Amino acid sequence: MKTENSVSNPTTSHSNTQGGGSGDWYKEGGFSYHEGDAADSRMRSAASKRGIAVTSRSRPLTPRDFEEFDVIVAMDAANKAAIARAKEHWISKGKLKVETSSEQGKGSEEEEEEEELRAKVVMMTDFLRNEKLVKLADGAVPDPYYGGDKGFETVLDLLEDACEGLLEELLA
Repeated sequence: MKTENSVSNPTTSHSNTQGGGSGDWYKEGGFSYHEGDAADSRMRSAASKRGIAVTSRSRPLTPRDFEEFDVIVAMDAANKAAIARAKEHWISKGKLKVETSSEQGKGSEEEEEEEELRAKVVMMTDFLRNEKLVKLADGAVPDPYYGGDKGFETVLDLLEDACEGLLEELLA
């Protein structure tokens, strides 16, 4: 989804999921129940009332995402852990390269590359600026699907604030 941020710089945002299907969604033969699906109609409706068009389709995270995107954002601790498991699996299978210096072998350069990959995965709640929302989130963007209409509104409140904070961080 292409969006315009508050400082008129185009930003590309992709909505990916950790799977929603098998626990091994990132492995050969793994699957995601929601791959290709649009966002929940209740989320699209709530977002539309705020002037936000949610047009993306769900897709699983891929090894290429670690190469293509500067930041990969997790919504909760379980999501972040699943991303870490997938990344480690992809590295072990050679699907995600951690470059090493031919002279140094496994050493400081590879450790720096691994740290860079870890640093790319952040929590959305780390970018919340409103103290009331920080307390409400308690370290995670909650699953809105079980909170009725209010659940979707709460998630949108959190995401709007956190996205502004993330944008500020990226532009700094």
